[in-house]
Amino acid sequence: MFARRNRLNENVDILRVLKKGVFFRGKGLNINYIPGSTPHIRCVFIVSRKVDLRATFRNKLKRKLGFVVENIIRNKIEKPFDIVVRVKPAMGVVNIVRLVDEFNDIILKVWKR
Repeated sequence: MFARRNRLNENVDILRVLKKGVFFRGKGLNINYIPGSTPHIRCVFIVSRKVDLRATFRNKLKRKLGFVVENIIRNKIEKPFDIVVRVKPAMGVVNIVRLVDEFNDIILKVWKR
């Protein structure tokens, strides 16, 4: 499970990242990030009903993306970021593994900057 301290929970923080953050666009994901105000990475995943009507599928997708972020955190990446990940509706029918791979590629580009 994604650690509570690594979750971006407050609406004010999410809106701040969406408005002022750096934007990355992928085939199935949009990622906004901003240097974090806390000493650790905080992240939120937004998966709308347009992706899939089934809540179980959307939650499974969020868990898989959270697992990728946990692995990045475990690899001791020191840069603190606040990250908002939005899944595009067109990717709902695509394989989850492909979406997670795309997320991993984009997030590594973010850390290289």
